[in-house]
Amino acid sequence: MRNKKPLKLFLFLIAFTALFSSPPTYAVQTRGGVACDQWLIDAKTNNWEIVADRFWLLGYLSGLAIGLNTDFLKGTTNDALYAWMDSYCQINNLKTIGEAANVLAKELGQPNEPKMSPKLDLSREQMRP
Repeated sequence: MRNKKPLKLFLFLIAFTALFSSPPTYAVQTRGGVACDQWLIDAKTNNWEIVADRFWLLGYLSGLAIGLNTDFLKGTTNDALYAWMDSYCQINNLKTIGEAANVLAKELGQPNEPKMSPKLDLSREQMRP
């Protein structure tokens, strides 16, 4: 009678290796890739997705401000940021909200530069509550 212990060990090692060699799966949702036209649809329907879009925007801008060691959000309000995004996305509906957020951050970081939208003034004085 043959010893089955080596076979069992071999099968265990194969199963163990397969278990830990496959990449882990995570529930990840990328928000920055959302198109501006989707931002506008989400805002009009006022569903949970606009909440996710807005949370993404605020988190992205906050992270960018920290990464750049610049407080370009000081004196702004969330509602003013959302209004800017609405205005930008109406004009640039094929851009992503990530691209829009980068333009917004650049404009906030350079207050003396001309604004891209004459309809919306993002000067620090206008954004104070």
